Amino acid sequence: MRLMLAAVSAQLARNREATLAMGTLSADARVADFLLKWALSLHDRGMRTDEIDLHLSRAEMGSYLGVRLESVSRALSTLQRLGIILFQEKGRRIISIPSLEALRNFIQDSTEHCASMH
Repeated sequence: MRLMLAAVSAQLARNREATLAMGTLSADARVADFLLKWALSLHDRGMRTDEIDLHLSRAEMGSYLGVRLESVSRALSTLQRLGIILFQEKGRRIISIPSLEALRNFIQDSTEHCASMH
């Protein structure tokens, strides 16, 4: 029962974080946050965190994150240009994440930038 309550509690916390992110993060930071959370969920299951195989289309990711397809594509390009992520193939489905800390820092910097503008 404790394990089940812990699992439900963890899921509720993740849902709360996702809801807060939708309202407070820029599109670039939302995409970065999505990739970070995906990598961390892989870590929790004992899987590699430095490489993600995106099974979602850009449109599906945008729908999930509440941003347009173009915003997802632009965010991924920005993250690649900054060296935070790398695409492993021509179809751009497999993404390498050399440093989860760099991804975290990008999200934090984006959050601080948005806060200073308001």
